[in-house]
Amino acid sequence: MPARLLTLDPPGGIDGADGPALEAALAAAGPPPSRHANTAELLRAATDGPAVPTLVVIAPGVDDPLLQARRIARDLPEARFVCVVHPGEESALRRRGAYAAPAGGRWSLARIDDPALGGHIRGELDIARQQRRLHTTLDRMRLQVRPAPLADPGEYRRLVASDRYLASVLRHAHDAIVSLDPEGRVVSWNTGAELRFGLSAEQARRRPFATLFRDADAAGDAIASALAGSHRMIGLEVERGGQVRHVDANFGELRDDAATVVGVVAILRDITERHRAEEELRASSRQKDEFLAMLAHELRNPLAPIRAATQVLGMIGHSDPRAAGAVAVLERQTAHMAGLIDDLLDVARVTRGAVALELESLALADVLRDAVEQARALIDSRGHRLHADAADPGLRVRGDRKRLTQVFANLLVNAAKYTPRGGDIHLRLSGDARNVRVCVADTGIGMDADLQARVFDLFVQGARTPDRSAGGLGVGLALVRSLVAMHGGHVSAHSEGPGRGSRFDVLLPRLQEAPAENAPGVPDTRPARAGQRLRLMVVDDNEDAARTLGVLLQALGHRVDVEIDPRAALARASREMPDALILDIGMPHLDGYELARRIRGLHAPHRPVLIALTGYGHQADRDRAAQAGFDHHLVKPLDPPQLVRVLDGVQPGEPA
Repeated sequence: MPARLLTLDPPGGIDGADGPALEAALAAAGPPPSRHANTAELLRAATDGPAVPTLVVIAPGVDDPLLQARRIARDLPEARFVCVVHPGEESALRRRGAYAAPAGGRWSLARIDDPALGGHIRGELDIARQQRRLHTTLDRMRLQVRPAPLADPGEYRRLVASDRYLASVLRHAHDAIVSLDPEGRVVSWNTGAELRFGLSAEQARRRPFATLFRDADAAGDAIASALAGSHRMIGLEVERGGQVRHVDANFGELRDDAATVVGVVAILRDITERHRAEEELRASSRQKDEFLAMLAHELRNPLAPIRAATQVLGMIGHSDPRAAGAVAVLERQTAHMAGLIDDLLDVARVTRGAVALELESLALADVLRDAVEQARALIDSRGHRLHADAADPGLRVRGDRKRLTQVFANLLVNAAKYTPRGGDIHLRLSGDARNVRVCVADTGIGMDADLQARVFDLFVQGARTPDRSAGGLGVGLALVRSLVAMHGGHVSAHSEGPGRGSRFDVLLPRLQEAPAENAPGVPDTRPARAGQRLRLMVVDDNEDAARTLGVLLQALGHRVDVEIDPRAALARASREMPDALILDIGMPHLDGYELARRIRGLHAPHRPVLIALTGYGHQADRDRAAQAGFDHHLVKPLDPPQLVRVLDGVQPGEPA
């Protein structure tokens, strides 16, 4: 069943890291959200189109979220609400909600820092869908007793038959169907309820129904909401014989002829097996994500010495053109392998919520230029013609430059891969008052309807071209969708069919602010140190990686010591402190963090520059390296030009 997902944002936008966290949660929930900065705009969007189950997510930072929920509920009586709050705010809001529940109790609280926020929102959407289905069922089940003469024997027989029919339905229903009085005590109790709770109808009669659940308060709140005239569906737990069973419980009011609420009907469905299957699926998904992260990290370790050795071969030079060609192949293929590993690691990070965006005001035309530069080699090698059109080069967004460049580079590379040689690729930038649109279109092999529906799923690939140029892992477009969603945007794929080309449209919220004036920079008054000779130490328990990097640094003109044992490295540094040390992190006896701390504790004549070399590139890893005393954090496989830039900033024998 289709559903509508709406968000109410603060008028000034969501602050800091809250925005990316909420974007990621909304992306995991399912349908693309419709974002709004005020209730009037949200209500217009909600009433535009067919009536479908609706969930309203109130973002952190909105003033008085419970009051906003009540206002919206007046016009959307069947909508559900999720109020997303900061840590520490939930207790006060729960207390307020207990005395004056907004939206008839159809609301819940969730913290913005909860890793399961996306699952919470998705669960509330499912409840909204089930609530809509059950409305019809409950309406049909309400028995409207109308006083009427029963002089007609046929009418009497029909009434008796309907009573028997209803009694038969209640008796044979597998779900528990229970009616309660206004005090929440059991009035009637079908066979399904006997099976669920292990009590006969006689044993259950007049018992407070809420006390039969592990969370009696939640059940009591649901009953109170139903008595107030609002349907409520929640997940509850029932303990019987030492085992816990999970149920979906739906509560609705019972009314008499005068439409007065006289009780509550509760319908409970056992979902224990589904709950167990979902837990197993989540555990399997976590294991898969952890495996992908570990695999990408482990693949980086052997790739690092391969890349360094390739750089050494290129620097040595060869008179034989065949050797030079072989080195060029090694350089291209190691770069390609590094890109595959980076994509694999990025997907693992995104799915685990471990990617933090560094947001800033960006001219999207500059981002697209960076993306074209990254994809240019592949586009040119396949003889494609790239047509770029920026209707308004001044269009700006709030985003992470590195990640958005990655999005559009992936789309351009995808177009180049799946377009036969000599094709056309179109890159268009346009916008309106609210959004910026980037379109990447090609004249390639196209997609059928089935692939269009799955193209953004992980590990999904189109048909390979005969020359196998369309290789890869099938993670690029999955990464595109996740990163675009984290920026509050949406990406879609279109094709008229196989052989008709493809088009990918990325929609991002437009930023209206003007770019900040560039502050005058402080000129670097130090003399250039290009080509200076430094005393360096490489410490890595992977001997191939350590010695290959040492040879590369020697080829650059530096004096290099290589140590495989971190304890020997510490002893050597205590005797003669080098200008800079390049330390692996994962080593036996002393890891790189502890080695850095001990080096900082030595009484040296100058302060050495410490460079971490690791397969982990999360912000948390960078922060941990800085706390241990590292000056720089480089990620494997090492990019030699990046290392050269770092070493150019090292002053020989720099005083402490």
